[in-house]
Amino acid sequence: MKAINRSATPRVRWFAISAAVAAVLVGVSLVLVIQASGASSERVTVLTPGGPGGGDATAAPQLPQVSEADAEFVAGMIPHHEQALVLIALLEERTLNGQTLALAQRMRLMQTGELEILRAWRESHGEIAHDSAHAHALGMATAAEIRELADSRGVDAERLFLELMIRHHRGAIDMASARLEESGDWVVTNYARNVFTDQSLEITRMDELKTILAPALSR
Repeated sequence: MKAINRSATPRVRWFAISAAVAAVLVGVSLVLVIQASGASSERVTVLTPGGPGGGDATAAPQLPQVSEADAEFVAGMIPHHEQALVLIALLEERTLNGQTLALAQRMRLMQTGELEILRAWRESHGEIAHDSAHAHALGMATAAEIRELADSRGVDAERLFLELMIRHHRGAIDMASARLEESGDWVVTNYARNVFTDQSLEITRMDELKTILAPALSR
């Protein structure tokens, strides 16, 4: 298949977005490490100025409480990311297309890190966390679709991967949107916002790749 040149600007923007998302993940990871180590909001105080002639006072910050919506979202995203990594691994074994592989490898990097964050959150919130085995995750590929991807090669594998992953991402965006309609842990809120933004950008990129593949598929 003939390579199609793209300008450097989209690539620069793409890598800048990846770096920004990676920085967010590092920050969230540090918060979860603190939570898991036993740090709590009761140990943190905020200095508040007193009135005229009065001294300063301290008050504990009021952080959003962990909610049922948090637990449902995290429980659904864990198997969602686990299946995404399966789809990516299958693609990596079945195509040599640099552009599709580059996107898949970026997804693998980001979703592996996010999966660790999700599992850490679940472990540190055992009193409310749900069992991911019974979670409802949207946009998942069926067993038959996974077998079809496993049996495909080359541009056919790329086409099927992109179709499955676009639907997969849309499911994740719907799950993130549902979580953002509710209140809860600010860590999960920020993560849901990141899922919405990052996976929307990846859908745009996958649509572009489908257009690039179209001439080869029509032969």
